[in-house]
Amino acid sequence: MNEQRRYDIRDAARLLGVAPSTLRYWEDQGIIRAERDPASRYRKYGLSALVDASEIVLFRSMGVPVKDLADYQRCTVGELDALLAETERGIDARLHELEAARAKIDEQRALCACAQELAQAGMRPGEPPFSQLLAVESDEQWFSLIFDVDRYAVYIAPGGKAVEAMAVWPEKGRRDEGRSAARRAGCAGEGSVAAAGDPAAVAVAAASVSAAPSRVAGDVVWDAQRDRADCYRECLLACDTSQADWACCSAPLFDEARAQGCDPQYLVAHFLVSADCAGTRKDLYRAWIACS
Repeated sequence: MNEQRRYDIRDAARLLGVAPSTLRYWEDQGIIRAERDPASRYRKYGLSALVDASEIVLFRSMGVPVKDLADYQRCTVGELDALLAETERGIDARLHELEAARAKIDEQRALCACAQELAQAGMRPGEPPFSQLLAVESDEQWFSLIFDVDRYAVYIAPGGKAVEAMAVWPEKGRRDEGRSAARRAGCAGEGSVAAAGDPAAVAVAAASVSAAPSRVAGDVVWDAQRDRADCYRECLLACDTSQADWACCSAPLFDEARAQGCDPQYLVAHFLVSADCAGTRKDLYRAWIACS
């Protein structure tokens, strides 16, 4: 009869994907066992020991603490099943957390792609995708913007007078579709007219224009229907993070709109990302200049 093959600690560790020191530690904690070579007293691992160790590797990869595995080898089948069920619940919770983290990463990458695309495209026709800007009234509302950064918005009048606000986006489904499109192709297609064309195609037929929306605390700062402009110019607004000087960062955009033959009335923008720009860290916003 052939003898069962035995592996030394280095080969066993390699097969299991762990360090030899980890196997020694687990043996010291009583959660795996190793035979000893009668002559050299070196550790030797047979198939049964490797199977036990592989299960420990699995439990550890799922975050089960070593101390919780100390009685592992004394588990009955029922106790083992209960341990597996508890571990499965932990995995489900971790998967939910990872899915949420992945969704957040996708959103952040979409915002980065949008900033890059705007920087390359320059000022162009395009309309704001959100329906309103609301004055922020409470600390709770400010706190919510930390975790939903593209809702942080600003209304800026020529001269730099600004009101920080919260953007009201379309319903979640449409917003997610817009973010997916933005992820694939910068931010074109989500309220913008990226392709060159007749500006009349994006002109809005409005009987009158309110160039200065109400800015009473808690009220609507800007409304897409109430404050509709004749046309909009979409662009990238970049503000030095250390100064937040709205007049300084918006003035070049108002000047550029005038150079394009527009009469700028105000600017609305929502936050994208903060990043280094030619050696200076800046807050980058997707912005729209309302023109008459």
